[in-house]
Amino acid sequence: MRKCIFCQNQASTKEDAWPLWFMRSLPSKGYIDAERGGISLGAWLFNEPNLKIRCVCKTCNNGWMSRLENRVKPIVLGLIENSLKLISSDDQFVLSLWAVKNAMVFENLYPERPRFYKDEERHQLRIGNVIPPWTSAWISKCVNCLGPYTLGRDLRGPLSSGIGECHTYATTMAFGSLALQVASSHLPPAVPLSTILTPDFKKGPWPWDDITIQVWPTSTHKRVWPNKVGLNGVLGLDEFSKRFRVGTDDPVPRE
Repeated sequence: MRKCIFCQNQASTKEDAWPLWFMRSLPSKGYIDAERGGISLGAWLFNEPNLKIRCVCKTCNNGWMSRLENRVKPIVLGLIENSLKLISSDDQFVLSLWAVKNAMVFENLYPERPRFYKDEERHQLRIGNVIPPWTSAWISKCVNCLGPYTLGRDLRGPLSSGIGECHTYATTMAFGSLALQVASSHLPPAVPLSTILTPDFKKGPWPWDDITIQVWPTSTHKRVWPNKVGLNGVLGLDEFSKRFRVGTDDPVPRE
């Protein structure tokens, strides 16, 4: 019997992998690819975007998850329609919370594989809107990418101090003209939770600060939308998903 990934009750309902309130406006084809444990699980091309995953219970699906969808819907539609020009810190948080929830759900397309996110991290997201430590989230404008897109990358690398490895899972999602990316990391127990982990990126065709807007950790200042440079089609999204370097440097302790 499958358990709800957020509360451990029976997974009695199926969660929409892509939000139906938005999918109705997109072409029917969708793309999913993933890695787990450093091994590619292969790409899936869907002709029907109404993809459901049996991983949640009715209480979660109709309760806090439904409330989160209602909170994020006007923000997402505002970004897609370019009617939302300034993204407040509250809107940044809601976008990040929704993106992390989606990343946790997408993992369960392959329930037979070990999950990256821990039970406690999913539990804390449900009961307290707590985003896992060492998580970052970004958004970007897409052009020439009409269908839904999801790609998860499993990244590991040794810390230069020799105390262990950094394990990062990066999920890149696109819904039409809006792309979201979440990167969460697990570090050895010897690393204090107060430690700051700064993502390290490979060089892109443009500076990543021109292509992306960071929404988690949130900024006290409103973020200006859209960003200067957009991602071009699936190739742009693939480059976006491949931009991380992992394990080259140690995280920096907070002062």
